Amino acid sequence: MRTYIIRRILQMIPVFLLVTVIAFGLMNIVPGDPVVTMLGPRAASQTTLVERIRHEYGLDQPVIVQYLRFLGGAIRGDFGKSFFYRQPVTDLILERVQLTMTLAVLAMIIDLLIGIPAGTISALKQYTLSDYAGMLVALVGVSIPVFWLALILQLVFAFKLGLLPVSGTSEGWRSLVLPALTLGLVGSASTARMTRSCLLEVLRDLPHIETHLILSEAGRAVAGLETEYTGAQIEAMADVVYRNDDLAARISSGSFQTMGMVVAPCAIKSLSAIAHSHNDNLLTRAADVVLKERRRLVLVVRETPLHLGHLRLMAEATECGAVILPPMPSFYHHPRTIADIVDQTIGKVLDQFGIEHDLFRRWPGGDCADGE
Repeated sequence: MRTYIIRRILQMIPVFLLVTVIAFGLMNIVPGDPVVTMLGPRAASQTTLVERIRHEYGLDQPVIVQYLRFLGGAIRGDFGKSFFYRQPVTDLILERVQLTMTLAVLAMIIDLLIGIPAGTISALKQYTLSDYAGMLVALVGVSIPVFWLALILQLVFAFKLGLLPVSGTSEGWRSLVLPALTLGLVGSASTARMTRSCLLEVLRDLPHIETHLILSEAGRAVAGLETEYTGAQIEAMADVVYRNDDLAARISSGSFQTMGMVVAPCAIKSLSAIAHSHNDNLLTRAADVVLKERRRLVLVVRETPLHLGHLRLMAEATECGAVILPPMPSFYHHPRTIADIVDQTIGKVLDQFGIEHDLFRRWPGGDCADGE
């Protein structure tokens, strides 16, 4: 890191010299005299004053001498005097540093608060409506010139609505809102695009497990009653979605390779159909295929209490090769929320397939007294 910083500082030296040489060259090529411009109409009748000011600013010396004097002063932190304000440039810069830094911090906060969530959502929901909408807004944001966006915001919030001042710093924090919002919105567009690209690269490097979903009508109804998710939101999380009546789907054939299947939650009706190979829909057909191909089938049966018929169905499904995994919570990991309890069940399901996770704290081991 130290070597990198030193290298970057050394690279700045020729850039600084090149920029200052170009600036001095342009100042001398452009017609006009800065002193005459500063004095205005008085310059024509006050030749002596013009020469005195030119001597005061060193403008009566050769360009190379002026440049070397500026360079020497810049190294010491002295950038000379302003023609317009007649004050040291360093003092003028210091007066505005606090306001500039405040504006920069506010713009950065707006940039990050908008750009990172937008980019993350686009990456996690790639090729969905959310992704297309987010990237379209980002593209527009990158394409809009800052000055044009500033004029639009001034027109709306200052002139039309009268909520914020047009310019200046006399109204405290209200004066910073429009400039900070302008810079933050333009910056957030680039941040969203970069966040999306970086996150997609990370996700591509992770081992990906393709998920195929069958959401039955009963499952869709249960999701609406017991969770905050709609059927469409659940389907958006899967890589491939099938209709329950699509018996010609790929997963209805044993030639389609899978790690296995999870039925969650598994109703007693589905349990009965799976145990007896009653394949009248894609859910039970796919489960039957998993069993006949000797793959892992996990049935998250959550009925309670159970009568003998339920127990017999579980036994029959187990004899066929299924794993009965009721969502029975344990408390050794000290769950604090309902989500912690649910995560433990999900983790148990993932364990059946050898999928690593950190959804719950595993039993650390310990001694129990007799009778406990």
